[in-house]
Amino acid sequence: MGHWSRRALLLTLYAIAAGALFIACDNGNGTSGAVGTGGQADSPIAIASSARGLAITNNGRTSLTDLQIAIKPTGSAPTFQRAIPALAAGERREIALTDFKSSTNVMLNPMFITPKEVTLTAKDETGKDVSLTVPWK
Repeated sequence: MGHWSRRALLLTLYAIAAGALFIACDNGNGTSGAVGTGGQADSPIAIASSARGLAITNNGRTSLTDLQIAIKPTGSAPTFQRAIPALAAGERREIALTDFKSSTNVMLNPMFITPKEVTLTAKDETGKDVSLTVPWK
């Protein structure tokens, strides 16, 4: 086996092992996380996190607009953001981690970045500000 063949084999085995690790770390149902604003269970927004992304649910009776979602990572990495124009009442939206970008347009790569917390801000139909910050779980 040549030098390059061994290197290709090792890289392939590493990629398979890393993928298996991420699958093993997932809790199987695709969701975990917190609900509520500052621990309040009456929040109109629910955020569930998983190894693959976020699920945002509007549990309120009115639609939300101008949603801004920010993932703050551990360490000194920049914040990663994603905007959603609107979320109807009762709607659930799943967003892959790779859909979040830094201010320099760098994609969030979960192999290198560990999320610490998620902050969501939006406006309801009356123009009232709605916000929620939850730790990453």
